[in-house]
Parts: sequence; C-alpha cells; structure tokens
Amino acid sequence: MVVAGGLGVAARRRVGDAETDGTALSLGRPLWAPRLRGISRRPSGQPLSRPVVPRSPRVMLQVTGGSLRGRRLKIAPGESIRPTASRVREALFSILGQRLDGRRVLDLYAGAGTLGIEAASRGADDVVFVEVDGSHVELLRHNARLLDGVASHRILGLDVQRAIQRLRSEGGGFDLVFLDAPYGKGLSTKTLEALGATGYEVLAAGAVVVVETDAREDLPEQVGRFRADDSRTYGKTGLTFYRNGETT
Repeated sequence: MVVAGGLGVAARRRVGDAETDGTALSLGRPLWAPRLRGISRRPSGQPLSRPVVPRSPRVMLQVTGGSLRGRRLKIAPGESIRPTASRVREALFSILGQRLDGRRVLDLYAGAGTLGIEAASRGADDVVFVEVDGSHVELLRHNARLLDGVASHRILGLDVQRAIQRLRSEGGGFDLVFLDAPYGKGLSTKTLEALGATGYEVLAAGAVVVVETDAREDLPEQVGRFRADDSRTYGKTGLTFYRNGETT
C-alpha cells in the first residue's frame, strides 16, 4: 500500500493511547515482496573535598520475540540512548512479519542495538550495527554477545555517513534497515539521501528502510529512490516504512 499524498502527522494511523481504526497491523504483503511500480570555585577557608559521583545504574530491557525472547539488554540511564519502547518494537515486528529468516539487516544509529538484536532473534542471518559514540559502543558490544551462535554480526564504530561509504565499497545487499537517528536534527532525511545515492550497492532491490522519529515530525513521501509505503504513530513515536525502488 503506497500512502497517498503527504505523510504529515495527520496521515499516520494512531495506535495505543490515540485513535485507531481497529484494523490489524498489516501492509497486505511481505515488505520485501517485489513492487511493480567550566571550573567551580569554593569559598576561601573551606577544606577541599572530593565530590561524590554516584554510579549510574544500568537500565534493562527485554527482547520481545523470537529465539531470544525474554533475554535482557543493558541500556544506559538518562537520555543519551533512547531505545525503542517494547510496545513499539512488538508492533514494528508484527508489521514486518515475525520471522525474518535469511535477511541481512543494517541497524543505523544503533545505540544499544535493540532493533538489530530483535531482528536476529526473529531469524535474520546477518546484522551490521553502526554507532559512533564510544560509550554506546561499549553497551552495544555487551548486548551483541547474545547473538553469538544466533546470527553473524559486527559493529562499525563510525559516523553513519562514513559507514555507508564503507558498506558501499564492500557491497551490501541489505534487505532491511533500521534508521533511528537523534530527533530534531534532520538526520533521517539526510541519511535516506545518502543511502539512496548508493543505488543498489548497499541495499537490495525492494529493501525496506524503517525510519523512527518523533511523531510530530513530518517526513516526505518520496526521498530519492525511496517511497513511503506506510506510516504509523504509537504515542510519541512515529514509524515510516520506505522501500528501495526506482525514482519516479
């Protein structure tokens, strides 16, 4: 189903605490089916004291489905990592189909790796995680150990644009991409444009790119060779599904 017209917030179907038409989360066909068309100062006289720095506790999430269902993932506290909520992940993989056997997955702005790990749990054969923040990469390495013996995987500690160029030189063939860029910086569209510029060198024909944004953010229906098939809203989170195809 190709979305007609623009894809503003009003065009999205709303789920959960917002409106819904009651229909099942389905696109009507597998998403990869071919398409036809500072320093502080202290008052003098006060003794120096070493500040007490509390340890930041780890926040845990669980894999929501597949062979790793219930396994725990470490997430940094605070807003440095914004993992996709469990109910949004469940809905996302319901749309994609519970099994992703044989698929190659690219997880951009991976953070703690929740989406790529969920995909591997559901049968994806190979996952590449891209994350440039060193503290996030440490968490990602820890979480990715769950995939040992489950799926081939590797972590690229690179800026997303550089990672795309490396994958282009290697030849990608990815069937599914998760794009969960930091909100409010215009990175989603820029990253789609960078992916589109690679033609079929990184993505397979008909590959699906799932873009997660703030629900208030508008995304264009067409970005280069990518056209939106569907768009959903879950509370404050928006998901838009793009397919890699010919430019119209």
